[in-house]
Amino acid sequence: MFALHERHIGAEEAGRMLNVGYVVSGSVRSHGKRLTVSVELAETRRPDRLGGDLHQKPDDAFLVLDEIGNRIVASIAGEIETNERNRAILKPPNSLDAWESHHRGLWHMYCSTNRKRASPAFFQKAVQLDPTFARAYAGLSFTHFQNVFQGWAKREPEIDRAFEAAAKPHSR
Repeated sequence: MFALHERHIGAEEAGRMLNVGYVVSGSVRSHGKRLTVSVELAETRRPDRLGGDLHQKPDDAFLVLDEIGNRIVASIAGEIETNERNRAILKPPNSLDAWESHHRGLWHMYCSTNRKRASPAFFQKAVQLDPTFARAYAGLSFTHFQNVFQGWAKREPEIDRAFEAAAKPHSR
């Protein structure tokens, strides 16, 4: 991204060139013993932005860089999840890929009781489309646990299903 920035290529064009959905850019300024890091998250499919400043006292440069990286990831992760979930709920269910099915399952899981019961179908579709999708297996496992906790299904079979889904091989 730095090389593209130097060539004055914006986030949306950079996203298309790199084939990514999101681009993070920013700058670092030093004010005496204090660093200010400005971060911008751009969704490359549309011109939405998330900005923010992080402040850090530079005692150990490598620790500071590590901490800045962690804080950047933490600040944008929720925003990306929300965008992906919102995109997935606008698409017809039969057109969803594994990633979108997972996010549609999350949306149902966090909604009212009636919609919670729809979430396993979306997680199941996600793992059928991508048998290595760890997050989808985790969502599926949670929904089986939720069925036991809420009394929506028989305890023993649901517990077995929850453990089975949680034990699937994961690569993402």
